[in-house]
Amino acid sequence: MRSIRRAAFFGGAALIMVIMLLHSLPGAWSVEGSERRFIIRKSAVAHCKRGPARCAKCAAAQERRYCLLELLPPGEAQRRVIEVVIDGKKQFCEYETTRIFSSLPEAQAYAAQHGITDVKWEDEDLVSVKHQDDPCLSAIAAALPAGWKLWIDEDRLMVERSDPVWVLAGNRINAPAEKPEEREARIRKYGKKALCGFIFRLEPRWSAEKLKSITAQNDKIKEALKALPEKYGIIKLYDAALSRKGEPVYAGKTEEEKKLVASFIKEQSTLSAAQQKLPDYETRWYSLFLESEEGQDDGFHQVFPGAAPVELGKVQELFIKHAERGARQGE
Repeated sequence: MRSIRRAAFFGGAALIMVIMLLHSLPGAWSVEGSERRFIIRKSAVAHCKRGPARCAKCAAAQERRYCLLELLPPGEAQRRVIEVVIDGKKQFCEYETTRIFSSLPEAQAYAAQHGITDVKWEDEDLVSVKHQDDPCLSAIAAALPAGWKLWIDEDRLMVERSDPVWVLAGNRINAPAEKPEEREARIRKYGKKALCGFIFRLEPRWSAEKLKSITAQNDKIKEALKALPEKYGIIKLYDAALSRKGEPVYAGKTEEEKKLVASFIKEQSTLSAAQQKLPDYETRWYSLFLESEEGQDDGFHQVFPGAAPVELGKVQELFIKHAERGARQGE
């Protein structure tokens, strides 16, 4: 009998040790059998785990910040609960605060880099994000030419010259020989008045893994696009005259050839649409995608005043210096 009790005691102890071990292993204790689950929410930074209902110091805490929360974390402890939606069902889950972010951009960047999709950003925070939250953008803003400004408007970064410019489109080869004052008068008379600067779309900064993955996908698509003419047997239909001003053009003469070219164009369009644009620049917290640029003086545009395109070039140099893609991934 004594040996049976001893065996039962050690068997129970072993079971407890196994359970404790499971609690201590990352991913072993999970939400409904899934891997460890993290979410990001804005919440009051509590003084302790008892919460404001049972702790005076927690009740006095008024500051709300974005936090990384782990649902049903390993280990036995007294924890607060939060309502979440998992697989379409509302559940109340225990959670542990594992990280407190200093700003919304930091939380957004962390979510993007670690693949956390269960996030809630509050509208007033999205509107109030300033470029001062990002050291790279702050450095650019501080070095802008006189009369330029930089600001964030929701998910757009605006960099503009305060004074407008006049832009005249046309082939510069055919521009008449004229004095500077005549050129100015012609541009102001026939050109359009515009704001000089850049507009970027902002996303939380891509992780190195995401950038590498999408670059690889784009490279595969490029290879498939290169192989399309041979796939459809239309190389012989290449039209040199029609191809002089851009991409290669293939022209069929017979109905069969025209069908082949149509199928080629359809698949070419599908593949091209599947390519994803890579960021033009990246800062500490953002990936930047250029949407528009106005004020460039080139072979097809003339700009007045002439100082504006020079300033535009200096602004572009600032972005290359402080936000060149790939230079900040190690931060």
